[in-house]
This record gives sequence, C-alpha cells and structure tokens, in this order.
Amino acid sequence: MKKGDVKGFTSLISVIFILLIGMTMSGCASMMGESGHMANSLNYVRQHKGEGLRRTLLGSEAELTDMAVKSMRESSFTVVREPHAVLAESRDVDMSYAFYFYPSQTDNQTDVEVLIASPWLTAEQMRKFQEQAFTINLVDINKKLLEKGYDPNVKVEGAWLPLSTAVFDGQIETAKKLINKGADVDLAIYELKEVASKQLPYLSYPDNRKLYDKANLAVEMLNRLMPKQMVQQTNVSQNITKEDLATIVKSAVEDAKKSQNKDIKTISAVQSDIDKPFFSTASKIMGANDYAIIIGIEGYSSLPKSDYSYDDAKLVKDYLKALGVKERNIELLTDEKATLSGIMKSIEAWLPNKLKKGGKVFVYYSGHGSPNPVTGEAFIVPYDGDPNYLDVTGYPLKRLYEKLGRLQASEVIVVLDSCFSGAGGRSVLAKGVRPLVMTSHSMVMPQNMVVLSATQGTQISTSSQEKGHGIFTYYFLKALKDGKKSVSEIYEHIKPYVEDEAKSINVQQSPSINPSLDKLKRRFLLKK
Repeated sequence: MKKGDVKGFTSLISVIFILLIGMTMSGCASMMGESGHMANSLNYVRQHKGEGLRRTLLGSEAELTDMAVKSMRESSFTVVREPHAVLAESRDVDMSYAFYFYPSQTDNQTDVEVLIASPWLTAEQMRKFQEQAFTINLVDINKKLLEKGYDPNVKVEGAWLPLSTAVFDGQIETAKKLINKGADVDLAIYELKEVASKQLPYLSYPDNRKLYDKANLAVEMLNRLMPKQMVQQTNVSQNITKEDLATIVKSAVEDAKKSQNKDIKTISAVQSDIDKPFFSTASKIMGANDYAIIIGIEGYSSLPKSDYSYDDAKLVKDYLKALGVKERNIELLTDEKATLSGIMKSIEAWLPNKLKKGGKVFVYYSGHGSPNPVTGEAFIVPYDGDPNYLDVTGYPLKRLYEKLGRLQASEVIVVLDSCFSGAGGRSVLAKGVRPLVMTSHSMVMPQNMVVLSATQGTQISTSSQEKGHGIFTYYFLKALKDGKKSVSEIYEHIKPYVEDEAKSINVQQSPSINPSLDKLKRRFLLKK
C-alpha cells in the first residue's frame, strides 16, 4: 500500500508475522525464549488450552468466531475451525494462534480465550501479544461495549472511530449497538470520506483501490442505518396516528439536518484553515539531524481537561514533518504517555542520546502549568501530576531549560501553550492557594535557546471552540503556514491576533518571548 495508507489498517497479526519473518531471515535463533522447547506451535496451543488470556466479549459465539477468522484473512495463515475454537497456523514461520470460546451465563456474551505460541517468542512476549489480541479492531469495541459509561465517540490514538471501524469491517450488528450507545454517525461518515479521499491519487495500486471502495461502501451503509434508527426512536407509542408520526419524523429530520450542518461547518472550518500543512522543498531547512519533543495533555488522570491540547500536539507534529523533520526524530507524548517519567525519559535520555552536535531541537508543550505556592517557580504538570505535590509530581520549567541548555544543539526552540500562574485556563493550583506570578520566565536563557510562550505574568492561556485549537497554537501554526519564517517574526505577527481573540472572550492573554527581540534577529528560523 502506498502513501495513501491509513494508520491502523494493518492488523496486529500481520505485524507479528512480519516481525517473525525478519527474525528468521536475520538468523535470530539465539533469541528463542522460554517457549523454545516447543516441538510445534499448533500442537502447543491445542495442548495448553486454558492457559491463555480470557475475556468476556459482547456477541454470540458465531459472531465472534467469524471475527476471529476475519482477523487472519489478510495474513499468511492456515485457518482451522474446530468445535468452539478457531486455530491459525502460519505457513512460513512456526507460529500459531488459538481462539477458544466458552458459553456465558449472560445472553449475547461469550468468554473468549486467546493463546499464541512460537519458539521465536519468549513467554513474556507471548503474554503481551495475547493481551494485544484483545485490543485490535472489533474485539476491543465489543469488550468496551460492556463497560458502563463507555463513550463510542472517543478515538484511540492512531485508530479510527469505533463506528467507522465496525461498519468498514462489515459488522453491521456491532455498528447498530454502537449507534444505540450514542455513536455519532455524522462523524463516522466524515472520517470514512476522509479515508477514501486520501486514496484518490493512488487508485492504480490494488490495496489503495480496495481501501477506497471499502470506505465508500461503509459510508453508504451508515447512510442507510441513520434513518432506520431515527424512525425506531421516533415510533415510541402505538397510540400515535400516522399524521402525528409524519409530523414527528419531519421535525426530527429537520433537526438532524441542522445538527449535521452545524457539525460539518465546525469540522470543515477548522480543517480547511490550518490542519493540512504543506511547505515547498525549497523552503525547508529542517532535516535528518534535527529533533523534536511534542507534549500534549488534554485528559489528565485526576485534573480538569486542557481543551484541544491532544489535537494541537498531533498537529504540531504534522507541521514539523512538513517542515522536514524526520518521523523517527519526533517524540510525541500525549495524555497517558506524558507521565512525569515519560517526560523525563524523553528530555533527559532519548534526546541527548539521539542528538548529534549542531542539530536543531524543537520542544512544544500544551497542557496545564502550575506554580510552586512558596517560590512561584513554574512547573509543567504531567498526566499524573498533582499541583498539591509539585516537587515530586511536576516537571520544573527551570529544569527543562537547564537540560536543553546542556545539549550540543545549534539552536533550541521551546514553544509553550500553557500558563503557570494558577489563575485558570491551562493552569491549575494547589487547594487554598491564590494565583501567583511565576519566576521561571525571568531567568537568563542560554544563547542558543528561545522560549515562545502563550502568556505572561498572571494571564491565562485559552482555547477557541470555533477554531478547535488553543488560541496561541492556532495563530502560531497559521503564521508558519502564511509564510512567517523565524520565531521572532512569528511572535511579532501573532501577538496582536492572540490579544484580540482573547479579548473577544473577555480574557487577557499576550504571548511572551525570551530573550528579547533585539537578540533574535536572523536567528531561530523554522523555514526559508
């Protein structure tokens, strides 16, 4: 499949298979683990029934059996159906899967056991792959449908919406269950249309043509499901006359159209504005020696959300790739990946180990900040951070600047869409403490570093529902897309726009830069 490919299309089974083929070709016999004694992987999964990972899934045994068979279809496996089991054996490598099905006491639920075996995998690796087998595509969706409070409109990073996945794979009953759980049909249609449109330049390749056709078929199926659901929800009483029913349906259709138009307008306006970065080859100055760490924390473990921080971080990554930074040189930490240990590992281990002398570094953070209630020192609040215990759960800005300043980088650019006073917006505060003016921004920066921040003093960093981004990040990326080249040029350009946008929602927000502009001329370029 060519560059029209979509994340998540390759199944876990295919990934494992490719990994094992690579190990075989490179002669990795020494990597055999605890399972290396097994004579034959298929015999192993038969003989060790009951030792795999077991979960309760939504659906009948027949439905789940079909899912298990389909999950193997595109891989080089020989699939064998047996009573209450599906076994799959690789044709090229000694590796086998087993799905065992057990009756449940609850209607429309089935206990499923997954067991994987290969002499090329250690026991720990086998356990890991068994766990992952429950997190691919429809198996994961069915599992989550059993959970109370499950939101079918929440996307997992790198995956499609659950409804998009279900209808794409032809699982109509699962799609109906998701719709009954509140899945947004319009969003799924929009997503699948995007999938199809990305394949248009590559329809001469069979895999891309297949993906294009399946996505369009899924859109048609969702269009059929939508009115059926509407009529079922409307026809709530046998005492309603035909005339009453016609009036209700007409009203429901009009409301749905208004809602649909509103959703599409919001999505379209945002995506058509800054969400598709492109820069000419001649304008790119970033390359193989340059590195980036991008952190975006929207959903915290025990703190209020930081609106749009997750999507903003992913979009910043897209911009850096468009500017020439290699994918392998970008560390993206979002939500639960952005723990204190995760942030420390990326900044203090991964980056120094990867960066070569003279390379450029770009660091972006979007999420909550918080001040130390005694010293006023500013802290980044990780996913698992607690403003009441910042000294042990927060990451100090001062430490960030010190660690970055020790790198052998030619230039370090830090962009912060956060605030650190505790006054609100993208900042949090320990209980019983009043907002403070943080002290970190007043420190002297190393000569090769610039920090561009969303706020100054006691101000708060805000977001825009209309734009679907943090206000500061939106104008920062828009300035890049509109041709601004250096950090200082971007700062001068966006400052009045951010201030005006914030004022329109009765907030005072003004970006800041350190060091001062007179020290930044002809330096810290992001493009030519």
